[in-house]
Order: sequence, then C-alpha cells, then structure tokens
Amino acid sequence: MIAFDKGYVELYEYPRGQEAVITYTKDGHTETIREGETNRTLEYEVQDMEAAVAGEKDDMHLDYTRDVMDMMTQIRQEWGMRYPEEE
Repeated sequence: MIAFDKGYVELYEYPRGQEAVITYTKDGHTETIREGETNRTLEYEVQDMEAAVAGEKDDMHLDYTRDVMDMMTQIRQEWGMRYPEEE
C-alpha cells in the first residue's frame, strides 16, 4: 500500500500485479486500474527491451544499466576477481 494525504493505492501481487485500487479518503470512493496480464510479464519485458535496443523508447534506462555494469566491473577489478573467460 502507498499512502498519500488524500488517499491511498493498494497494489496487488506486486511487482507482477495487474491491478491497483485507488481509494480517495475524502469520500471513500475507489478507482480500479487494470493493465496487462500477470502471466505475460516476461513477454512485456522482452517487448520493452526490444524497443529500447531499437531506440524506439527508453523505459529500460539502458544508461543506468551501463553505469551499474561499469561499477561492477571496477569493483571486480579492485578485488582481483576475474571470470574464467577473462583469463
């Protein structure tokens, strides 16, 4: 649940959920949001990655991924850790 000053959001089956309910505390009414199908999660992730690699959209934040990869490589080098294919 995520709480705000005028309501809260309930997320079901996070992080693979397909439904969220917003409850407005002023009058108690709710709004349900449904998107996608949980059993198609991997398909959605593959589609997003393909679009990002093709330059169509950047929801994947490949720049962040690259930064993390660079940091991990630097840490491995500092620790003297090597993968077998690097030798």
